[in-house]
Amino acid sequence: MHLGKLRNSRQSFSPLLSLLLNCNLMSEVLQGNISSYILKQSGILLLGVLLLASFMLIDVYFISQLGSDSLAAVSYATPVMSLLVSLLLGMGAGMVVVVSNAAGSNNLFLLRQYLTSSVSLSLLVGFFLLVALVSGSAFLFGQLGADGEVLTQLLAYFDVLSLGMFFLSLLVCVTSLARALGNHKLLTYTMLLLVVVNATLDPLLIFGYWGFPRLGIAGAAWATTLAIFVSMWLPLPFLWKELRKSRNSGWRLGFFFHWKRIMAMAFPIVLANGLVPLGNTVFVRLLSEFGDATVAAYGAGSRIDMLVILSFTSLTAVMAPFIGQNLGAGEQDRAYRGFRYGVVYAVFFGFVAAGAAFLFHDNISHVFATNASVFRSLSDYLLIVPWGYAANGFVMISLTTLNVHQRPWWATGVALGHLFLFYLPIAYGATLAGSYYGVLSAYPVSHFLAASVAYYMLHRVESFKMMKLEVSG
Repeated sequence: MHLGKLRNSRQSFSPLLSLLLNCNLMSEVLQGNISSYILKQSGILLLGVLLLASFMLIDVYFISQLGSDSLAAVSYATPVMSLLVSLLLGMGAGMVVVVSNAAGSNNLFLLRQYLTSSVSLSLLVGFFLLVALVSGSAFLFGQLGADGEVLTQLLAYFDVLSLGMFFLSLLVCVTSLARALGNHKLLTYTMLLLVVVNATLDPLLIFGYWGFPRLGIAGAAWATTLAIFVSMWLPLPFLWKELRKSRNSGWRLGFFFHWKRIMAMAFPIVLANGLVPLGNTVFVRLLSEFGDATVAAYGAGSRIDMLVILSFTSLTAVMAPFIGQNLGAGEQDRAYRGFRYGVVYAVFFGFVAAGAAFLFHDNISHVFATNASVFRSLSDYLLIVPWGYAANGFVMISLTTLNVHQRPWWATGVALGHLFLFYLPIAYGATLAGSYYGVLSAYPVSHFLAASVAYYMLHRVESFKMMKLEVSG
């Protein structure tokens, strides 16, 4: 949907319009201080993302106490869960783009349509996942190599978690819609509730404390499922309030089935998200040519990388609705200034993180290294890889901006190009040459090349042709 169509299809919903214009969340996005808004909301979202990471660690901690078979079962489930979560997050990203554009343009008819269609789409996707996982999980995990007691425990775990995936579809939907309307705090509060409920139920249902049934690994799945179910209700009062404001806009059955634009935005994002685990798997295979110590060093180094990437993820999660709403409201200059501030923050933080890794690489390596070989490999990793952080941050913000400008396939093209034209070919060539340093250099070099392509693609977007990256205003 083009922005011009948004403006041309406005309807006279003045009661709702005045309410929305007076809403603090909207006014902060469209009128508040750009720099402080982006920093504050990114910090709030980063807390939510870190809470989600702790949620996963808590599960692994309790399950590991059940024995190696239980831990192996969860290890088989992890890549499948990662792909499913990528699918759902891609769907949520599509919702953020279309809803934020409609909200910013004050097209209340379209806003109500996309809000209701997003909920119905999440119900459909969740139901499809539930049926597919319940009927096909035994075959899927058998093909992945699970058998014996590990497969038995894995199915006991995943059969319950299949219901959790249905609720997770709804959870991603409601938190994405809240973010699209400018309420980022709800995501953090929801993640906090998710962690607290899960951490409380895990020992009760896994080990049967305080009279609860001892369910073993299935108890971990029930704890996760119930935590998702409880948490998904937290954003609903806010969304119901937004829908209630548009009660004068009329109602149509078709409101529930306006999925085409959401899916058009979501599909390429899902595809790009799925490339990340694929690229990491191939990269680890290349590193294994240099010995187990290099793989162990990558395992530790990638966790350090993740701390920086989570910061970029939080920043892009704020940038998407901010740019989308301002473009929808016709505030193009404000949207571009927000983009430029985001780029400056990402690049500055990326170089600061790289400098810190360079200065303290030995100290950090001592914390994670188990022997001298791992220490040397990790030290080399921290001397080379972090210099790609800044370019990675620019690429992530650029892809988000292309998505919000409704060029999702352009963004996917940049992601594909980074992986298959730059990152993996450089790493493969270095492997053939027997250069460990060359393999590590693939990360910063490929991200700088991808950043150049992303910059070019941004200028292909008509409204970005006159964009300059220096911060002004």
